[in-house]
Amino acid sequence: MNRKTQLMWLPSAGFGIGGIVAAYSGDLLIYGLGMMGFLGGAAVGYARIGTVSSALLSGLYGAVGFFVGFYVSFLLVLDVWEPPLHYFFMGIISGAIGGAFIGLSLRQKKAIVRIGLGGALAFGAGLSLLNVVNSPIIFAVSMMIGGGILSLFLKDL
Repeated sequence: MNRKTQLMWLPSAGFGIGGIVAAYSGDLLIYGLGMMGFLGGAAVGYARIGTVSSALLSGLYGAVGFFVGFYVSFLLVLDVWEPPLHYFFMGIISGAIGGAFIGLSLRQKKAIVRIGLGGALAFGAGLSLLNVVNSPIIFAVSMMIGGGILSLFLKDL
């Protein structure tokens, strides 16, 4: 399998599987979202660099980034105000923080900015599906879409 194909499907699969874990984590949702960040970040690291150590490092950064990102977005969006498109704003906040952390693991300044912006767009778009239909399967699909969109921002790094 060539590198371009890996860059496209691995992040989508990682975030999609992580989305299933998070969607069915129940009361431990915030930890499920951290696990989603780990699986998605590991997929990005492996797709980008191709070693297990880079996958584990990116996974660790992704877990911390998405844990912090979703925690901050829960505080801002759900506790301070609840806009009509609250899932969209939660996706933007958590995607930007989680993406920036994954970019940090790649040790390139442009990766931090590019993946942070890509994460904001990707997960804002993906989570906006939950404003229409709120279900665990739609959440997993939205994470898969987010991972697919995020992979577009990895192309020229």
